[in-house]
Amino acid sequence: MNKLDKSNLLDKLTQNFQRLDEVAESIGVPASTLASMVSQLEEEKSVELKREERTIVQLTPEGQNALKELPERKLVSSLVNEEEVGKLLERTGLQPVALQWAKKNNWVMLLNAGGKTLVKKLPEAGTKSNHEILLAKFYHDPIVKTTEELRCAKELRDRKLVKLLEQKVLFVKLTGTGKVSSAKAHRSNVELISQVTPQIVKFGTNAKLREYDVQAEVAAVYPGKKHPLQIMADRMRDVLVGMGFEEMDGPIVESSFWNFDVLFMPQNHPNRDLMDTFFLKQPSQAKVEPKLADIVKQVHINGWKTGSKGCASQWSINEAAKPILRTHTTSTTYRYLNKIGTGEIKSPARFFSIAKVFRNEAIDRTHLPEFHQIEGFVAADGQNLRTLMGVFTDFYKELGISKIRFKPVFNPYTEPSMEIFGYHEVLSKWVEIGNSGIFRPETLAPFGIKQNVLGWGLALERAAMILFGVDDIRKVVGASTDLQWIRDFPELPEVLR
Repeated sequence: MNKLDKSNLLDKLTQNFQRLDEVAESIGVPASTLASMVSQLEEEKSVELKREERTIVQLTPEGQNALKELPERKLVSSLVNEEEVGKLLERTGLQPVALQWAKKNNWVMLLNAGGKTLVKKLPEAGTKSNHEILLAKFYHDPIVKTTEELRCAKELRDRKLVKLLEQKVLFVKLTGTGKVSSAKAHRSNVELISQVTPQIVKFGTNAKLREYDVQAEVAAVYPGKKHPLQIMADRMRDVLVGMGFEEMDGPIVESSFWNFDVLFMPQNHPNRDLMDTFFLKQPSQAKVEPKLADIVKQVHINGWKTGSKGCASQWSINEAAKPILRTHTTSTTYRYLNKIGTGEIKSPARFFSIAKVFRNEAIDRTHLPEFHQIEGFVAADGQNLRTLMGVFTDFYKELGISKIRFKPVFNPYTEPSMEIFGYHEVLSKWVEIGNSGIFRPETLAPFGIKQNVLGWGLALERAAMILFGVDDIRKVVGASTDLQWIRDFPELPEVLR
């Protein structure tokens, strides 16, 4: 088709819905060109449009390989008897996420035997998982048809097994008015043009210019802007600075010594297991100050000078020197407490940080393997747990979270300890937003600190969920981010003003 006008477009349409892209192909023009004309024809009541959105699932190369056998299926297939977690993963060459999915599918269970974590196969391992079933389905039929299929497709996308493509399909059909218009167009010899070319300007034309719709929608433009979590972090920083805190920072790649050992966390503690911590192959060892390490070792074994009996566990410098991605920013707190002990920082002191931490956790609506923690501590005389509760009450009130409550909890490095919960109006439930307590003498004595030190780690993303009314953190950050929500997010939301 050399020229696109109402006559030859309406000729191609019927009074049954047709896909616009198929009509465009039959006429020989791009679908985008045709879309502007049918929008005008819709206003003239000559055509009726129907818009549909659907999700298309496209398998990645990893997904193609997983069609044969998912990692969790390979894991349970190779498991005969109960086997230690580390040995099983090393033997199969699989990542811990395979074990997590096998556990989630109820194919295996974890047992604790003599300080070792064992994996046991369950009878349900013989059944197919939703991921296995739907991965095969999407290979043959890529269109998502149900809410359950969409939920599963998003999980497969998070595992990098598929890509999700949002496809908008436009259908068009001729109306009675359009049929009449088509007949009139055939009787008219007046040529309509929608674009003025250099030739027309130079030589003129007998054709009539088509009217332009100056109110037609144009493509939205989304300039660069701050991410909602950055806006949230900036607001938290302003509040904490206003409360008299100074900002601190520390390394992302941390030694197990600063991340676990100085916190009086036994070297056989479950949190140090491969299931919770990202260990690094390079560097193979982190630097640990020998004199301080020897004191911490004595604290673990017999309590040293604290009056404690220690944690009655073996202690190895090789275990303490293992490099990891920090699981919390409490390691930064203790680096600064060490500075107080050496006199580099004077007490009383108030410090905070807002930084990323990493945990080997399964992803769900409130958990991510990479997230931000608002760390803080107060080193001063004459303070107690009520002081700590007051800090949180003031902090969250300034942010706009008025419904908070506290719950006693056990932590290896604080006593007493408490969790902080905020009420999520959208989820209609209390959500944990932080952990806190007063640091134990066993963690302070190696630095020569005798006064009470209040400490905490708060969740930035979960506080953001409450303030922004988000029911799934994956909409805000990560591979499943709702980009339109990010684009529409105001530079300064009402809840943070």
